[in-house]
Amino acid sequence: MAQSERFSLLDLEPREYYFEDYSAFCHVTKENNRLDPSRKIRGRLKICSKSIVFEPKDVQQALLKVPLREVKSIEEYTEKQSRNETEKTQLFARNTSDKLLCIESELVVEFKEKNLIRPHIFKREKRKLYFSLTYATSMDDCLAQICQLHRASTLPPGDWHSMIGAIIHSKQSRKPFDTSRLEDLYENIVFEAEGERVMPLVNNPGRIMVTSQRLYFQPFNNIEAIPLLKINLKDISQVLKRRFALCQVGLEIFCPDNQTLNHLYLKVASPKERDLLYDRLVEQSCFNLDGMKQSKMTQKWQKQEISNYDYLMYLNSIADRSCNDLTQYPICPWVISDYTSSHLDLSDPGVYRDLSKPVGALNKDRLQQLKERFEEMPDPKFLYGSHYSTPGYVLFYLARQYPDYVLCLQNGKFDNPDRMFNSISETWSNVLNGASDFKELIPDFFQESEDFLINKKNIDFGKRQDRRPVMDIELPAWATDAGEFLRIQREALESDYVSSHLHGWIDLIFGYKQTGQASIEADNVFYHLTYEGAVNLETIQNLNERTAIEAQIMEFGQTPKQLFTSPHPSRAPPSLGDDWDVIGMSEHSRLTMQLLLTWEHL
Repeated sequence: MAQSERFSLLDLEPREYYFEDYSAFCHVTKENNRLDPSRKIRGRLKICSKSIVFEPKDVQQALLKVPLREVKSIEEYTEKQSRNETEKTQLFARNTSDKLLCIESELVVEFKEKNLIRPHIFKREKRKLYFSLTYATSMDDCLAQICQLHRASTLPPGDWHSMIGAIIHSKQSRKPFDTSRLEDLYENIVFEAEGERVMPLVNNPGRIMVTSQRLYFQPFNNIEAIPLLKINLKDISQVLKRRFALCQVGLEIFCPDNQTLNHLYLKVASPKERDLLYDRLVEQSCFNLDGMKQSKMTQKWQKQEISNYDYLMYLNSIADRSCNDLTQYPICPWVISDYTSSHLDLSDPGVYRDLSKPVGALNKDRLQQLKERFEEMPDPKFLYGSHYSTPGYVLFYLARQYPDYVLCLQNGKFDNPDRMFNSISETWSNVLNGASDFKELIPDFFQESEDFLINKKNIDFGKRQDRRPVMDIELPAWATDAGEFLRIQREALESDYVSSHLHGWIDLIFGYKQTGQASIEADNVFYHLTYEGAVNLETIQNLNERTAIEAQIMEFGQTPKQLFTSPHPSRAPPSLGDDWDVIGMSEHSRLTMQLLLTWEHL
């Protein structure tokens, strides 16, 4: 079945799973929760791990979501019961069951009325919802499944995860890969495993299969527009091993843009299984990754053969940053520090941010207060309790472009209008002076699309204290429009000043100043759970403790993989061009860097 017109995984809580749905009717109730026999709404009843969602066929009507933790009772309700309550009119149309599913809840959430993206409406009142299924034989299975999920919702978080995991595994084990969907009956199957497709804020479970010619992913539910995703191995241009939630269990596959499916990010159960998936892919005879030899990207950057932007994107990629994982979204630096002048002279060093310091160290007074707290703190110590990149910070910048992602992350609500991304200068001022705001920028600030700066969708985000509605981003006086702002941002990133100082920022984010004594001396110490290797989740036996740590890792920032263990070389002055060599590096450092910066290393 193709994806529903309105329902999506973003309508669920982060890390909530959608199992299946049923063709159904929602029966309208009168006052006192009594049935109105003359009114019923056709739609689909969707069973999810934390909620039940009803999607009306009529797009003018709102979707209804019932959080299972708010449900007080679930029972079967028959036509006979209805007659005993003096409801004499026939309740059900032909070909529907004479049974109803009655769900009593203290909270019902309404959203996407008229297919509009706006904050969800939370109706907290005791209410009964009645559903009948189109096919009578489905009721018993549906009722049993909802009751099981409801029992899970009453458990502590760790026990809930354990029970839901068991339910998912049981369902997956009963749904083998449909080999009739293979493109070629003569394909040899070389790998098969359960896994998940990773997308921003949501994962979708399914079955992964590698054959001698193709990579397949078969979702266990019907949310995908295509029931079977497939990629020809000969079309794959890149395969990158990825870290997901600080565990080496991800694999990201890229194809040229002219392919039907040009990207797929998969997650499996263990590093061993991920490595096996990678090996089975690359050892097939039709698999060809020309150009993925030992990388010379650092030398190319030094010689001005590639831009600062392209080099940063390269470092982000090999440090496990991906646009499909908001917990590890690519990072770019603030480069300009002047957002108040009417004119910006990019040849003036005074308009740039000090790239040798982390954002939190740019304000001396704030840094001094943080260092005093650091000295009094027990181990493991940290200077900054918040990170420079989190899902919340990414969507802070992208709220106008992706409002549905914001609603997903923030439980159906937009942020307070005065706390939103309203002004470039205000945001920079808060980053410079705020007690706990240390966020860097994202690549979108150096690209051409203006969509994240302009409220093109006319979303109603509310009004600020001065009664102004939240609309387009307020730009610095030196930019006449969003296009010029982005152009100047790109010019600043590629300027001589940034080119000659960018290596200092790389040392902080990807390099030797990321950890150890060098990070302390550079005032670059973050909360310990943001670093890879700080905790081994597999060794934590207490399920509630493990769940809490996983939430911390997923929601509060992850430091990139460390790529360099010695100072990063600086870039060549423009006048030296091709005559520039990898100077300032010992032979050991040069060889170490060449070994680190290879696709094979991933």
